[in-house]
Amino acid sequence: MPITLKENSATQDITNKYCVYCTDEKGVLKSFELKKKEMIEFILINKNLSFSQAEQLAEQTMKNMPAWQDHLL
Repeated sequence: MPITLKENSATQDITNKYCVYCTDEKGVLKSFELKKKEMIEFILINKNLSFSQAEQLAEQTMKNMPAWQDHLL
């Protein structure tokens, strides 16, 4: 997520490289494993998909995110 509003950053700082969803409350990037788990849970709650479909969608989405794309080569 582009940080164009301070609300998009956990630290309320638009110079923070990562968004509020990918960082903890101090602005530190979450681990890949934790973020993938959170994304799968979000997808399962919001879409009618199986776990494997949710996992695949999470990985596809994360491939396009600068913070995570190197983890999914």
